[in-house]
Amino acid sequence: MTQEWNSFARQLDEWTRAMDRFMDRMQQVACAQRPISSLALEGWRPAVNIYETPDQVVVLIELAGINPEDVTITIDAHQLLIQGQRPNLIPEGAQRLHQIEICSGVFAFSIPLPTHVEYTQLDTHYQAGLLEVKLAKHPANLSTHPQGSSQDSVSIHIHTHGEVPL
Repeated sequence: MTQEWNSFARQLDEWTRAMDRFMDRMQQVACAQRPISSLALEGWRPAVNIYETPDQVVVLIELAGINPEDVTITIDAHQLLIQGQRPNLIPEGAQRLHQIEICSGVFAFSIPLPTHVEYTQLDTHYQAGLLEVKLAKHPANLSTHPQGSSQDSVSIHIHTHGEVPL
């Protein structure tokens, strides 16, 4: 019985290693650098947290290793479109890649907002690789767009010195 168990344990270990190799390969494929298509959002996507406070929608985006000046956020009352690029982190002279988990290249993705926001009232802060975007919630008794506003969206570029005035 012990010999059968050892044989099973070895087979299970071999399957685990094969699955790890497969998942590593899938991660490499998912992180491959691809240009942004004009019809679809492609590439990799940074991790994002979205939550609400009583008067704001807060979006926290993990942008480690990315120059904030290489990130553009377009905001309207319904969504954020976040675009940017992380440079390739593997030096030209690398001969063998043993583990690839950090994606690089172009990214672009949209985040549907959980509620209508005043897209002209935002506060951003970039620190330690995290970009925090705070959007004021739109009052429930007003129309989707702020009164007196002719803009449908606002684009901002993130600066390295924290707060970004609009």
